[in-house]
Amino acid sequence: MRLVFVIIFFLLSVSCAVFASDIIPVRNIGLSEGLSNNSSTSIIQDKFGYIWIGTFDGLNRYDGFEFKGFRNKWQDSTSLINNHIVSLSGSDKGVWVGTLKGVSFFDYGNQKFQFFNYQPYNKKKIQKLEARSSEILVIRDTVYLCTDDKGFLVLKPNTKLFTQIPLDRGLSDYNVQGICEYNGTIYLFIKNVGLCLFDKQKQRIRLLSNAITEGGKLLSVPAQGVVFIGSQNGLFQYNLRSGKMEKSLCNNSLRVRNITGLLLSKEEQLWIATDGGGVAIFNLKDNQVNYIVEGNAANQLKSGAVYAIFEDKNYRKWIATLRGGVSIVDSQKPLFVSVRKDPFAAKSLVSNFVLSFCEDKTGDIWIGTDGGGLSKWNPVQNSFSSFVHEAQNRTSLGSNFVVSLLIDHKNRLWVATFGGGIQLMDRATGKFINYPCYNPTLKEDDINFWKLFQDRENRLWAGATRGGAMYLFNEALNKWEIFDSRLTNIHAINQDKDGRIWAGNYKELIGVDNKTKQHVHFPINYPILCVYIDHKNRIWLGSEGGGLILFNSQKQIFKHFTELDGLPANTILNVLEDNSGNLWLSTYNGLSRFNPDTKVVENFTVNDGLQSNEFNYNAALKLANGQLIFGGINGFNMFNPKAVVRSSNGFEKPMITAISINKVAITQTSYWPKGLAVENINAIVLPFKEANLDISFVAINFSASEKVQYGYFWKGGIKIGIRLQPVHLRIII
Repeated sequence: MRLVFVIIFFLLSVSCAVFASDIIPVRNIGLSEGLSNNSSTSIIQDKFGYIWIGTFDGLNRYDGFEFKGFRNKWQDSTSLINNHIVSLSGSDKGVWVGTLKGVSFFDYGNQKFQFFNYQPYNKKKIQKLEARSSEILVIRDTVYLCTDDKGFLVLKPNTKLFTQIPLDRGLSDYNVQGICEYNGTIYLFIKNVGLCLFDKQKQRIRLLSNAITEGGKLLSVPAQGVVFIGSQNGLFQYNLRSGKMEKSLCNNSLRVRNITGLLLSKEEQLWIATDGGGVAIFNLKDNQVNYIVEGNAANQLKSGAVYAIFEDKNYRKWIATLRGGVSIVDSQKPLFVSVRKDPFAAKSLVSNFVLSFCEDKTGDIWIGTDGGGLSKWNPVQNSFSSFVHEAQNRTSLGSNFVVSLLIDHKNRLWVATFGGGIQLMDRATGKFINYPCYNPTLKEDDINFWKLFQDRENRLWAGATRGGAMYLFNEALNKWEIFDSRLTNIHAINQDKDGRIWAGNYKELIGVDNKTKQHVHFPINYPILCVYIDHKNRIWLGSEGGGLILFNSQKQIFKHFTELDGLPANTILNVLEDNSGNLWLSTYNGLSRFNPDTKVVENFTVNDGLQSNEFNYNAALKLANGQLIFGGINGFNMFNPKAVVRSSNGFEKPMITAISINKVAITQTSYWPKGLAVENINAIVLPFKEANLDISFVAINFSASEKVQYGYFWKGGIKIGIRLQPVHLRIII
């Protein structure tokens, strides 16, 4: 009896982020993400989409989720020949790995490494190839290898022995530092010799120019008809038409002239890697230059000593550095822009712990923080001014814990604080007037507030916490008066289209009767953090632990939407509606877009550009222009909801990465289709006694891997599970 497993995968949803910015976005990966060593030397992408990274201590295969490491194993001839990787190149059959002690080839078909010998020039005895392999170029299965001391070696298709190519005078032991191909011609740079050409017909090397003899990396630029030469003394270019060698104008802008790598990007930009000066990026069309330098700030390299630059098929740039791991310049930029406190700017956001917002008629945005005070932000000029509590100044902010802000119908700015009561700000002078809120039940002023609200009748409401009451502002007497001492700990206030005031506290929703005070109480058993009324007059509650709650006031029915429905968390801090009718929800685990009609959820995290995954109470506002703003523990995000559009660019179809049968790799069993890469297996024939399968699979993505979701099912359409991470699936029959 046999079992036939046909492995079928489907990608449920994928996404990545796009937005425009002048800042070059850089992120870094290294030891903490699984890289074998932080000194990386070379990078390529193979036909399956894997990124291969060579380091001082081993070879790494990266799929966007995790690294798989390869190292030399003691007395194992099928392992990597040496752990210090110098160069990499790919072919349809596998990956070529140049090391300090020769070259290895990783064969997709048997998942093993091969080592190679070479035939020295004018010698009959075959020798073991142990030279430093500095560059590898593969063209139609012919392998061209540049080495130190052993010169230039060629491996023809279907052979297992490299052939050594001599210089014109028969010299065989020389140092080849660079190689490139242009229009079918191979160019070499040979130390102490100069720029050379490899004559394929005569299998000889011919000198083109000895104007410079200390060079290194080569790069052909067909559009300009030149070959660039990166050296320790800067960048040179050889004109293929005139045969002239000259210094490049780029040298004038290089911070360090010791060039270690060259790349011509698909955008026709020349990327120059330097040893100590980071990366210089030249636009060959307009001669503009930009830099990516070493530093501890965002979008900087962890090390300025760059060994190589590689561009993958989705235009990401991978930068190999000494001691700093790998930096990635990603064309898939975040969906959201974050605004944070700049510790080096005299006038910046006063604190990153954002608690509240309001917008005035001029378009300025007022930002309350948790312990830092109050900031005013002009988003057009990106300028800030701040106001803080001063213990000896009665006209200063009452407390630095600004929990709620309100611009009322008279254009007055009200500030509710925790520990400092309610103040009215005189924006002309920057002074604050304190408005005591006396609680006759407690026989003291309430000073711990949480929410300010203005209803459609222009009445001003305030909710106090820590046992405090609900207040209503008396315009005639110019003071706040207690509305009902029985209504305590009011953290959320709103008004529906019928004029009904709704309030929420630690455990219930309250229909407020502002005339007779015969309030209606609806037990929720979860703290209510916000009450939102959408354009269809539906009442939505953000709760702590109970998810998003839809309240049908006519039927008095509550419906909960939780993590089981796709939300990232069961605590919903704030709810806002965009102009398309979608609800945006801030949580302790990211931001969500929720379609109230279809109930479809899209979740966003810090990897999409959010200030953090953790947001704060009250810190949400819809601006006059339709943009939304949410605050959290690391600043705030302001965005146009229509611009938050997912793109599938850069996502691959799921593929198998490993299969084990009874915990034995399939390549070590008789069930393995010989010579077939594991990634290409789509069916396995097994007897019942061997029906214990471990299958790992992944959809390679390097921009937003955490956004890839997977499903898997038996043939016939029976779904057996969904995972949100790279999947390891076990099947036992």
